[in-house]
Amino acid sequence: MELVKKPLFTVEFKEQAVGKVLEGKTISDVSQELGIRYHVLRGWVQASSAPTDFRSSYMELVKKPFTAEFKEQAVGKVLEGKTITEVSQELGIRYHVLRGWVQASSAPTDVALPSTDSTSTSQDEIFRLKVELSRLRRENEIIRKAAAYFARDML
Repeated sequence: MELVKKPLFTVEFKEQAVGKVLEGKTISDVSQELGIRYHVLRGWVQASSAPTDFRSSYMELVKKPFTAEFKEQAVGKVLEGKTITEVSQELGIRYHVLRGWVQASSAPTDVALPSTDSTSTSQDEIFRLKVELSRLRRENEIIRKAAAYFARDML
């Protein structure tokens, strides 16, 4: 059995490839364009965003405290129509953290606070409708992806 040598890539080549991915191209497109394997490029991208020492990687795993205002602003951007991915990248927070905040904000509360002010009632209704719209958009996106998947199988 003969050993196959792996091709050696220069640091500049790796940085160029990772740079294209960070600019917005997909890993698949860049790997095809440059003639390298997908999983190799994916590893470079992951390594480029990984901290170099253990202490900083541990600190990234520690839960960051976020203010209630920050959470409300982030959820508000999602309810305005931006995707969770866009908002999480824009604000520098993890996708699943923001998704949890959005789900928590859209969860119905068990205790309804009585309100005599008509403006707060209408604001509550607007918020409820925005949450419902966000949920329906997510469901619609899932249905659209499923339809595309099944339509591809029928061709």
